[in-house]
Amino acid sequence: MKLLLPFVFFFLPFCLLAQVEDLQQQARQKWSLGQEKKAFFLAHKALNATKDQVNSAHYTSLLLLFDLHLQSGHLEQARQYGTLALQLNEQAGFRLGSSHFLYKQLARLEQLDGQYEAAELFLMQAQEQLPPLLGPPSLDRLQLLAQLAEIYQLKGQLLAAQRIYDKILQQKNIPLRENLQWRYAAAILAQKNKKGQKAERLLQEALALTGPSTAYQSEVLKAALAKNAWKMGKTALAQKRYEQLYQNRKKKLGQDHPLTLSLAGEMAYFYERQGQLNQSETLMQLYIQNLIQEIDELAQYSSYQEFLRLQQSLTPEINRFMAWVARHPQQKWLKCLAQLQLAAQARGQAEATAFKQALKSLRSPHLIDLKMDWAEAVDKLAQSYRLSKKKAAHRFQQAEQKAAVKALEKELKAALRQNDIPFLAQNYTLEQLQAQLDSSEIAISILHYQDHNGQDWLSNAKFAALIFSQDSLLIWQELCTEKAMQAVLSHIFTLKTISDVNRSYLSIPGLSQLLDKKLWQPLRPHLGTKNRLHLQLPAILQALSFEAIQQSHNERYLIEDYELHYYSSFHKLKKRPRTFARKQAFLMGGVDFGLKPKHSPWLPWNPLPASLEEVEDLEVALYNAGWETDQLTSGSANEVRFLELLQEKRFRLIHLATHAYFFERPKEGDEDRIFFEESSRELSLEKQLIQEEEQALMRSGLVFAGANLSWQGPASRAMAEADGILTALDLLSLELEGCELLVLSACQTALGQTSSQEGLLGLPTAFQQAGVDYFMGSRWSVNDQVTALFMELFYEAYLRGDSPPSALRKAQLALMKKEKGRYAHPYYWAAFQLLR
Repeated sequence: MKLLLPFVFFFLPFCLLAQVEDLQQQARQKWSLGQEKKAFFLAHKALNATKDQVNSAHYTSLLLLFDLHLQSGHLEQARQYGTLALQLNEQAGFRLGSSHFLYKQLARLEQLDGQYEAAELFLMQAQEQLPPLLGPPSLDRLQLLAQLAEIYQLKGQLLAAQRIYDKILQQKNIPLRENLQWRYAAAILAQKNKKGQKAERLLQEALALTGPSTAYQSEVLKAALAKNAWKMGKTALAQKRYEQLYQNRKKKLGQDHPLTLSLAGEMAYFYERQGQLNQSETLMQLYIQNLIQEIDELAQYSSYQEFLRLQQSLTPEINRFMAWVARHPQQKWLKCLAQLQLAAQARGQAEATAFKQALKSLRSPHLIDLKMDWAEAVDKLAQSYRLSKKKAAHRFQQAEQKAAVKALEKELKAALRQNDIPFLAQNYTLEQLQAQLDSSEIAISILHYQDHNGQDWLSNAKFAALIFSQDSLLIWQELCTEKAMQAVLSHIFTLKTISDVNRSYLSIPGLSQLLDKKLWQPLRPHLGTKNRLHLQLPAILQALSFEAIQQSHNERYLIEDYELHYYSSFHKLKKRPRTFARKQAFLMGGVDFGLKPKHSPWLPWNPLPASLEEVEDLEVALYNAGWETDQLTSGSANEVRFLELLQEKRFRLIHLATHAYFFERPKEGDEDRIFFEESSRELSLEKQLIQEEEQALMRSGLVFAGANLSWQGPASRAMAEADGILTALDLLSLELEGCELLVLSACQTALGQTSSQEGLLGLPTAFQQAGVDYFMGSRWSVNDQVTALFMELFYEAYLRGDSPPSALRKAQLALMKKEKGRYAHPYYWAAFQLLR
């Protein structure tokens, strides 16, 4: 046995290395299949297998996690792992591998993050890792130069960037892929420098290099040549090129191919600028209907998180169409815009959920195989959507994959009909939504978009409103520019203290008058006698309290004359009866966050003593109204028990009196938000959550018992159970169908990260996606006494049978008059927002 021990110790490192390499390979395979969570799990497992070791296995594990986070857009996490890999390699005397690629990727990361000086520095360090220049520059050196040109272009140094590309393209024997890429980039840069002839030459040179293996690049270059002719004012040449390309794509790819349809959209804007409106409108109708269908399909075949990411790539097209509608506010375009808005708010997810639920009823062996084939085809299509954001050539594959999915769906839907199994979600059309309104109601969607003239983006962003009521035509109402509202917008998301409120539109008459003049007065003529307003606000205005706008014509707040209802999406406007759970409520308050010695500087979550009294008083009121209650307080109010209760029972009312948090996106130069020197295992939970820069749902959440222990001290691995925190991302997985109302009486629970189409990504999004009908949270911090008084007034009305919106308005109006107007200032009564 003793003789065997030396051999065991000799071969053990090689066995470990093989195990780590296998885990890394599995992680890459899962990533290629679009299984991101499994890929991260395996990558972390590989890293943990080599922790505290200075060897190549640990180094490559760090590189793998760096690469995965970078591809996912988690910039802070990628920066952390990349820095740790650099430190490890330096510690080993650069024996673990060349740092050239890592420096280059870190430069890319800083470039994506807008840190251009840091990106240049990393590129210089990458260049130092290359062999001395003894002849023509190598491909690695040329790639660094091209990346430097990109950075100069982003910094606005266009001529310097052009000189770099000129130097690169003088070299011979550049590989085809890079040659095409750099000539195209140089041509686009020449366009920006208003050198159309140079752009033409570069594009023609690139096109001459294409062949059968570069069909996609050829299509892109031909479209770029048409657009370049348009920009040079050669409209006849541009029209000829566009029409030839369009006919070729229809013939080779088909009328419904994504590339054909995207060209139709571009040509619609071209014809509009030439005054050829008939051709323009025909192509625009074709393009926009396809865009609506594409967004619905993204929602159907992607997870909600993935849909939010993919949707951002379509935001420019949605903005561009809004600008089109502003120029052509006819009914057909207003209806298209309304449908586009509904699609962009994940309408397709309801259809996907209904279809998947129906499939569970198909149990014959043949249909089970068919379901598995369909699920596999959907996974491939979803992966294609993910890749198309970065590798547009995958758009060629999407048409085939989509056709395969639709063919399988057709067979499955036929089987569902044959077995009388319903599978259609109730996604109402615009006309059906209008029919939901009565004569006293009107729906107003306020839009925020970047202006576009059909050819170029303009500098100003605008606000406009899309208005409809029962059996009415849609109305387009221009409001104002973003610049005109800047004095108000600068304060909306910073209302945290009384001094903030005193500097905001809630207290300064001039700012309140500005809101009334720019946002409210243009809408008044369209209201008539209607007094119930359904509002859908863009992300930039979603924390704005419309009810606190003071009207200039009568000096009354809007809430005194109107009922205001806020929506995350108008597809929730439907009034079909919902089956709510019986009168069962879940209450949580008086949470023990884990106390430390008095005056400790490390106590981030102070006790909320009034919250225990708040839920106890509410329990009595609910009991008197015939409700049953479950309650968590003190140390039992941990997230494990919270999740268990929500899985065991269906609650109609959930009331949570606890802390919530939301971290804003780390700002450039915010040095104490960057934690390079610590490994992920040593980071506190607070720091881990801040570093999830690109995942807004990870930067907001709820706080439970014991949170102080992990919030500042060492966090449990992977933020596992019983750390006192549930992020909004965790809450997405809850099933809360049957919950009519969820109330968070914590501070700023209605806030979240802004997203152009989906409103605020935070706790409201998480709970509503989980199935909650109404979500109530606070826009700014209000003291415990006022919160308790407000909640008492609200529940008094709600338990009498008022709907949540009606109960909220009654509570607000009552609080305004309480104690001879002591709480008449909007700071007190306008803090809480109800969102559906």
